[in-house]
Amino acid sequence: MKRTLVYKSLIFTLLATVSCRTVSVLPESSYRLKKNIIHIKDNDKVKASDLEPYLRQKSNTYYFLGWNPFIYIYNWSKKGSEGWRDFTKSIGQAPVEYDSTAVYSTRLNFINHLKSLGYYDCNVKDSVVKRGRKASVIYSVETGSAYKLTNIKYDIEDKDIAKYILEDSSNSYIKEGEALSETILVNESDRISELLKRKGYYSFSNNYISFVADTSLGNRTASIVMIVRNYSRNEDPKERKNHRVYYINKVSILPDYDPTESVAGGAIIRDSVMTEKGVQINFRSKLRVRRYFLDRLNQINPGERYDLSLVNSTYNRFNNVNLFTGTNIRFDEVESADSTKGLVDCQIRLTPSKRQGYTLNLELSSNSNSLFGISPAVSYFHKNLFRGGEWLNLGFMGNFQMNLNNMVKSTELGVSASLSIPDFLFLPDIYLSGMANTLPRTDMKMLYNYQDRPEFTRTLVSAAYGYSWRRGKTTSYNLYPLQLSIVRLKNISSTFYQSLENPFIRNSYRNYFDLGAGFSINYISNPDPDTRESVVKIRWNNDIAGNVISIFDSSFKRDSTGARLIGNTPYSQYLKSDFTISYTTWITEKSALAFRFNGGIGYA
Repeated sequence: MKRTLVYKSLIFTLLATVSCRTVSVLPESSYRLKKNIIHIKDNDKVKASDLEPYLRQKSNTYYFLGWNPFIYIYNWSKKGSEGWRDFTKSIGQAPVEYDSTAVYSTRLNFINHLKSLGYYDCNVKDSVVKRGRKASVIYSVETGSAYKLTNIKYDIEDKDIAKYILEDSSNSYIKEGEALSETILVNESDRISELLKRKGYYSFSNNYISFVADTSLGNRTASIVMIVRNYSRNEDPKERKNHRVYYINKVSILPDYDPTESVAGGAIIRDSVMTEKGVQINFRSKLRVRRYFLDRLNQINPGERYDLSLVNSTYNRFNNVNLFTGTNIRFDEVESADSTKGLVDCQIRLTPSKRQGYTLNLELSSNSNSLFGISPAVSYFHKNLFRGGEWLNLGFMGNFQMNLNNMVKSTELGVSASLSIPDFLFLPDIYLSGMANTLPRTDMKMLYNYQDRPEFTRTLVSAAYGYSWRRGKTTSYNLYPLQLSIVRLKNISSTFYQSLENPFIRNSYRNYFDLGAGFSINYISNPDPDTRESVVKIRWNNDIAGNVISIFDSSFKRDSTGARLIGNTPYSQYLKSDFTISYTTWITEKSALAFRFNGGIGYA
């Protein structure tokens, strides 16, 4: 009887929800926007998903085969008390009211975007289908044909700048056979501006670059001329002046900069020291980061030519050491005795972060089998242990469980420690090509874990020593020449061991001594987490263990199975390699399709 009543209640609620109109909260003469439909008639290269971000009004999100229950819930807010209305609005979703002005704005957005892609003869029409109180908007898009580039010329006033641009023309976005578009012209202006700033032209900007296109050649072809002048688009030709290469004059680092100082207007007297490279470090009463480390992170040095890539590298390196919440690099142009050479002063302002901290965690648990548990955990970190960006992490954990009926209990205790040093210890401090943005690190890890259960007593000791570094933004490496793991079991229950039917699980409940090395490579084609481009990820792991130890086999004892023993524990000997590749491609703005392949091989 009770079960029938529940079913009837659920059916009644469902019918009430479905029967409730989704437009009851809208004005009587208005319509709910049901959906937008984009039809592109004459171009396979432009997708509807490319135009969706330019919609000025989007319909409600739909679930469950085109149904959105949250719209119905929102409509319940039309009746009832004020508290009820607030509650239904908070969990519901307001229906989108059709707006004809938004349709007009969307058409303009589509046209402007298509023209930026080079479709200058595009045409966008809209139509509205109304059924009941719902409206669907259909956009019919004809892109037309884009102009193809057949000839590219350069008109550059400064010969030195012309040399740099022509030498790097292979990286140009403007190529013969490509479509002429505003997008590639903007991208090329940005590329040229960044290129010249890497060559020392600190004051150069896009305003010195312009383009002239000739579309009268016929057959939907065009020629283009890139023009680089010695005066900007906002200046008169009479104001032309030669572009100057800039050099770094003075460099100062403020490792304990407080942004509120400039707001308060009070200048704090600082002590200062000079580095070997001639960089001045200004600080308050105590320098909490070694000047050698600050000098090593910084790649902007007095007397050197201004280089935007070194500025970006310095910015990234200070951010990546995790010692500062803010990094600001400021340049100020100063007078130069040489009119052909520019000078800039550089000030690197670093806002320090919290150097130490700890966390406490306590979990309590119980279940129907009268098993009660308590799990405390404490962790501590220090991000600047020896005043050189060394990361120390300590962890302590416990897990205590007992049965309240028969006092059967289990205990687990664990201690972990890790130290990461921003340097290659015991190796030359090499800076491989592409490593300028980050520092290599040396990592040391140790772990001890003790488990005392009714079925067994087990101790686990592990340690690792290795190096990690990056090459560019896409590839990272980990090399561990030392990896140690020791497991010792005592008092293991024969009944428990025999109950383990899976051989892999059974194999994990044995003593072993594992000493070896490991190497891994990680690659991602686009590290931007917000990208909507296709992304490829690759991970390749390699491990080797016991092969060096096997050289000394003749001096080791054997157990009853014939395995060689180290301290009464068999050692592992194997080679293994595993490979993972994944590919993610975006279908729409909110939907993606992902593929993954895993493979591995091992020899024991």
